[in-house]
Amino acid sequence: MTLPAYHHVDLALLLELVRLGRPVRPVETYDRVSAHFPALTDDDKTLLRKDGRTRVWINMIHWARDHLRVRGLLADAGPGLWALNDTARGFLRQLLQERSVAEADAFINSGGHLQDVLGAGWAKPVRARPRRGEGPGIPAEGRPPKPSPVPAADTLPRALAEAQQVEIMSVRQALLERLLAMDEYEFENAVGRILDALGFRGTEVVGRPGDGGLDVRTILKNELVSATVAVQVKRQRANVGPKEISYLRDRWGRRVDKLLFVTTSDYTAGAREVADEEGAKPVQLVTGDELADLMIRNRIAVTAYAVERFEVDEEFFQG
Repeated sequence: MTLPAYHHVDLALLLELVRLGRPVRPVETYDRVSAHFPALTDDDKTLLRKDGRTRVWINMIHWARDHLRVRGLLADAGPGLWALNDTARGFLRQLLQERSVAEADAFINSGGHLQDVLGAGWAKPVRARPRRGEGPGIPAEGRPPKPSPVPAADTLPRALAEAQQVEIMSVRQALLERLLAMDEYEFENAVGRILDALGFRGTEVVGRPGDGGLDVRTILKNELVSATVAVQVKRQRANVGPKEISYLRDRWGRRVDKLLFVTTSDYTAGAREVADEEGAKPVQLVTGDELADLMIRNRIAVTAYAVERFEVDEEFFQG
């Protein structure tokens, strides 16, 4: 079972995002990117990571998106959407020209595949991947695989930190996509469960027609403070405006101690001004990215795996 190298996936994703020319959901890119790798099999596309849930191939495409972000090629399209900025097409043209694609713009506009201009073997598999239960993959020439190089001791912590940061960004994106895929009722219940996991008490999901702008009631309680909290949630991609913030405050500002607004997107400048309006009860605003980060930090719907680190045991040489 074989998969291409990450930098090949980066190029394919960049090409398809340039062609699409608009903000897209990640799922819109999967088949388009896969088409550039004719050697991919159904087994390759369905291979799961160690967590037993995430597909390796889909995860590689999400990592490619993060690599484009690091290169400064992404535009701010809102939570759950991918889009490129104005520099991306020129960067893609340069990459293709460096690979001897003379009519780069014509190819970009053609809708053709990378193997059409770079050859069928343009993206050779980076390594063989074993099936579940099998031993390590064997290179085609039959030689045993070489061990992976061990990073120098002083670079290992930095490399681990960088890899972890990329992984966190990928998980944040996956969490937002999962929340956006819910219906309103499922999302309200998910927020209620998240609040419970964060230590709120007596959480009650009450969202329904005529609920007065309220979706969740809960209590923030510890040894020193007990406060009732009214929560409004919005599962959407568009930013929340000032009208929604005002509505929550007008209906519930005098009936509870705290006001909380949670969305999968973000807030307009006007909404933030209303939330912090002088002389009025403040509304705590939680964006989609902040909600996902809370889930990651508190391991809510997220599994963390330990990373092995190695160092020389000096006591061995002092015996």
